Amino acid sequence: MGHARQQAAGPKGDPEGGALTVGTRVLYLGVKFRVDTGLMHSALNSALRGATRRGFERVLGLPAVRAWLLRRALEGWNRADSVAFVCLGNICRSPFAEAIARERAPGRAILSAGSMPSPGRRSPAQAVRSASARHIDLRAHRSQVLSPELAASADAIFVFDFHNLRRVLMAHPRALRRVHPLGALTSAGPLFISDPYGGDAATFDETFDQIAAAIPDADQRSAHQSEHRAPPNATPSPAGIA
Repeated sequence: MGHARQQAAGPKGDPEGGALTVGTRVLYLGVKFRVDTGLMHSALNSALRGATRRGFERVLGLPAVRAWLLRRALEGWNRADSVAFVCLGNICRSPFAEAIARERAPGRAILSAGSMPSPGRRSPAQAVRSASARHIDLRAHRSQVLSPELAASADAIFVFDFHNLRRVLMAHPRALRRVHPLGALTSAGPLFISDPYGGDAATFDETFDQIAAAIPDADQRSAHQSEHRAPPNATPSPAGIA
């Protein structure tokens, strides 16, 4: 079967000046598809231009695109020495993700922040209780705002839902290539993880379980580094060939 190519609509350049027409192959159900990387970046840019959530999620839900998102997010995770988790208020989802990531990826710089300009807020009581049931202590957590300096310092930025993604890209457009939906780190489960704020125990439990399921173990990074470590006396690949 030949390669299925999906053309991206929208701008041919990105905020950092790189071309968006380079194709990449993804494996879906045993078949290799060719997806234009511009498809994802145009979709992200569309969020900046006011796309509807439903239309945006429909594009990202295409099977070949979801497979590419998985590959892109895992590469971002595996290569990152510094990781930021960003939600709206930095009191529920992102601090829980930060704590999980610190356990699973020791040695990296891990932080969390929110796009809401309200620093110093505590996690709500139900978030603390649901996190505690998963051996995570949020009692001392205080929210912080995603500043330009924090955004620039992160090798990879993981957001939780459409609104997080839109807010982050509107405020920090040059971070486009480093921003990933957290749900893209796994092929199972939702791509976007909803805000549990104001919800009951079951809502927080479901949200925290989705977050914990999405964040990879540290082993994936060491495996990735081993796979990409050239053997002794290996001949380097020609430039541009992967």
